[in-house]
Amino acid sequence: RPYQINFTALPDVVRDSVLRQMRGEKELTEEDRARRSAAFQARTETPAHNVEKAYVRNSILKVYREFLCGAGRGELLARKQEFCDRFNRGWITELLEEREAVGSLSWKTLDTWQKMLDQAEGDSWGLAPKYGTSRGLVAVSEFEAQALLKHAINPNGLPYATIISEARKELRRAGYEMRLSDATYQRWLKRHGTDNGYLHDMMRHGEKALNDLYIPPIRRDLDKIEVGDILVADGHTLNFTMLDPLTNRAKRMTLVVVFDFKSSMPVGVEFSATENTAAIASAYRRAIKNLGFVPAMFYTDNGRAFKSGFFTKKVDMPRNIMGEKAFTGLFDRLKPYGFKGHRNALPYHGQSKPVERFFGSMEEFSRRMPTYLGNSIDNRVASERRNEKFARELRERWIGGAQPDIRSVYAMLVDWFAEYAHRPMSSSAFYAGRKPIEVFTESMERVRSAPGFSGRIIDDLELRYLMMAEAIRTIRNGKVRMFNREYYADELVGYRPGEKSVVVRYDLFDE
Repeated sequence: RPYQINFTALPDVVRDSVLRQMRGEKELTEEDRARRSAAFQARTETPAHNVEKAYVRNSILKVYREFLCGAGRGELLARKQEFCDRFNRGWITELLEEREAVGSLSWKTLDTWQKMLDQAEGDSWGLAPKYGTSRGLVAVSEFEAQALLKHAINPNGLPYATIISEARKELRRAGYEMRLSDATYQRWLKRHGTDNGYLHDMMRHGEKALNDLYIPPIRRDLDKIEVGDILVADGHTLNFTMLDPLTNRAKRMTLVVVFDFKSSMPVGVEFSATENTAAIASAYRRAIKNLGFVPAMFYTDNGRAFKSGFFTKKVDMPRNIMGEKAFTGLFDRLKPYGFKGHRNALPYHGQSKPVERFFGSMEEFSRRMPTYLGNSIDNRVASERRNEKFARELRERWIGGAQPDIRSVYAMLVDWFAEYAHRPMSSSAFYAGRKPIEVFTESMERVRSAPGFSGRIIDDLELRYLMMAEAIRTIRNGKVRMFNREYYADELVGYRPGEKSVVVRYDLFDE
């Protein structure tokens, strides 16, 4: 007895089969499905410029078939030649654009295209050229690729010719002969370097290259901090000579700058012959005095002097004779005044220190000095280059042997700082063309009105005491020896020699 079934309730495979039977289509075999899958795959892998060529060829074939329609067996060849002659001369008006695209044609080429279209069952994609689909691919085996890559990521930065030569030697010793040309292997190396640039640059040039070229930078939001929250400290060797106050000789001195992160204002500086602890401490001290309060954080360079125990030492020792813990670093001694800590910048990573950009601006100040030398080997002034006798004599007539002293340079630098503070900054989202002094003043008002600000204020006497260095010295005969001098005190009398030590505090500098 027949019964009815809802068509939508049938499985997808059954519904497709019923629909094909209703349309008179034959059942697809596995071979048909494989051919259609291959055709679809070929479409996805066909370059766009080849697809455009397929459309042009199909347009030409349509007009070609219409032109041959009705030709007898004996006149078919003549009609083919006539079509090609008309096409090549540009007499077929509807194919003028196609004529520009493909150039001249022969009837044999047109017949070949027709055969390609028939094999593709009338699909115009079958007319797409097969060349160019493997462009950029080379027949380098996995075995060869591993040997090449082994030498390509060598930290010595071997050139392509050496990489290929070493790979050939290595595989030849293993009984394998690399049979492709050097040009083929070189193309593979270039393509692999383009697709895996981070690997090649890191292995050949180090982590700095990886960081500079590939890792996205961290964006700092200056709206979330205020003046004095972060002070950046770094040293910079000046590009001009001046008199060293210790030796009275001309020297390129080092300038230590403490720089406010929020406003881009320099708040503390110090000159020294080298980047040392005393100069850094003096710059810190001037920064705190100029601000009028203790900063929340120091962001310092990664140099040895910035890591000195005078700043960072944390030794939990018994209390000394004054009832204080000895040998604590400056940063720990500042914590009762709201100081939260310090952070060292990444080594050889100028992007993390905004003061580096300030040193670039300071090049303008250096060029104003008569003893300017240049900011690099390539950019030296003429008198500092070889065989420039005239420039050297001219410079000698201009300045003679005169050298600026530290007081005059400091006075000129203060004037330049004032000029810098009143320059409009970049048109970034934060600065928006404002001047550093404007940002500094606005932020300072908010800092001074914030709760707890009074606890960050420190007077000169307290600051001098906190910034004294500490050292342990042994008592001998009622005295201690320091800096090749002997210091006496009544309180030191009565102790056996070498059995008792005291903590000595001394000022690194005297303003």
